[in-house]
Amino acid sequence: YNHHLFEMTARIVAAIPYVILVCSVNSIQLYSKTSNALDLGHADDTDRILELPVNLVFYNKTYSSLAICNNGMISLKTRYRCDVLDIPNTYQTLIGPFISDVDTTPLDSGKVYYERSDSPSLLSRARDDIRLTYRDETFNPTLLIIATYDHVGYYPAKTNEVNTFQVVLATNGVTSYALFLYNAIGWTRWISNKGVRSAYVGFNEGDGARGFVLPIANLTVLPQTSNVHVPGLYVYKIDGTDIPIAPASIVYPYGAAAGDASLPSADDRGVLVELQ
Repeated sequence: YNHHLFEMTARIVAAIPYVILVCSVNSIQLYSKTSNALDLGHADDTDRILELPVNLVFYNKTYSSLAICNNGMISLKTRYRCDVLDIPNTYQTLIGPFISDVDTTPLDSGKVYYERSDSPSLLSRARDDIRLTYRDETFNPTLLIIATYDHVGYYPAKTNEVNTFQVVLATNGVTSYALFLYNAIGWTRWISNKGVRSAYVGFNEGDGARGFVLPIANLTVLPQTSNVHVPGLYVYKIDGTDIPIAPASIVYPYGAAAGDASLPSADDRGVLVELQ
């Protein structure tokens, strides 16, 4: 399995309280758009609701629809909200690869593309991406929901810097994963009526208690970081009562196999340090 990503020079980032890899590397290849992909157009604060032929399970609850939000998130629940709010909160149920005020109103801005897919090649890639790190050899997704933020600008109608990232939700109706892919992050802040705001990555259940924000201060490093040893890729199992920030049993070379206390140093492709 080849991510085209492994020519790297590693270095350690010591400000993040869990295992993380930072390296110089070619940009990750996003999942390709199919002929079924639609877009949100040149707009701001917009969304589209998708009905799902296969249920998505998130925080141990089942959803049959969702909203693709312009603002770097996917919203769940019957009341869709795409506002940029603090996590945790009781107003939103969301999956956020880059929660921010994306603004694609300028004609020179890119767009947000979205689709439901059961393409065999895309399903196979998602299965392999997940099995690369999670010991779930029985998982075979039957549906993908893909949202691609392709060279998008920020509020108010700025395109001097742009971001390209993607969220892929993989489900078989019982087990569900979220994959965040980061190709290029050029901006992380914008000016709102409340002053300068900063983007963040995270999940929110909507009960006011469960949710987390990825503890990375400078999100421009997202294309060079990972929780699964593939720079630019973050993978989360999202169907349980809680969402782990990284896989519990990560296969080599990122971490030790289950029950194996030895350090995976001999087969490391880069520097690997568990930060306390």
